[in-house]
Amino acid sequence: PVDPADFGPPAAAVLAAGGESEAACRIVNVSGPEAYSCEEIAAMMSEVFGYTVELVSPPLDAAIQNMRETGTPEHIVNFIEALVPFMIDGAIAEPYPDVQELTGRRSTLRAWLERHRDAFV
Repeated sequence: PVDPADFGPPAAAVLAAGGESEAACRIVNVSGPEAYSCEEIAAMMSEVFGYTVELVSPPLDAAIQNMRETGTPEHIVNFIEALVPFMIDGAIAEPYPDVQELTGRRSTLRAWLERHRDAFV
């Protein structure tokens, strides 16, 4: 998982490097510093929120249909529809150090959940 606040600082660091420096010409993999299974995320959410978060894994087609029927904006539906197959295949399971290398910052999923706890309880 990626803290949304971790998208801007690496981009700024790359742009600030400027020109054709190694930093400016690299591909930046924006990811959190740790990889988790969905089960591990549900367990962590349960710990932080103080109630049981149950993992429910409906078929992707059913989830997409439900999102559309309940008014989820189409751009979010399209994003989820494109992202989930990569998650299922494990293609985005590897954490990358790029954010920390470029910014000196290491934001964890637990820290994000703790900062936003009130939105979930």
